[in-house]
Amino acid sequence: MSWRFPPRGWLKFNVCGVVFEAKVGGGGVFRDEDGVARALFSGPSEAKDAKLAELKSIGVALELYEDKSGKVKLFFFAEIERRSYLSFGKVEHMGNEMAFALAIAGVMHSDTFKA
Repeated sequence: MSWRFPPRGWLKFNVCGVVFEAKVGGGGVFRDEDGVARALFSGPSEAKDAKLAELKSIGVALELYEDKSGKVKLFFFAEIERRSYLSFGKVEHMGNEMAFALAIAGVMHSDTFKA
């Protein structure tokens, strides 16, 4: 499975959580409808396993969305309640290489990086 572009007018974020040598990290990347990376993050996680690190990474992605869009979270969550605006999907590791690499980098660092 390979990465797919989001529909026109959407932003897509991919997140990943990993456990490596007993350390947990998370990372993610926002891309626009043309596949251009608009924001990314990587950092350690206090989570106990990779799945929880992924959930925490979604929270970081929402914060990053707020920072980059200039919109408040309330607007984003209002969109979440309207199911047509939000879609979750699971992809295999090979379709999520950038988020996986960011999560591995997050394990190796003590601070969260956001750009």
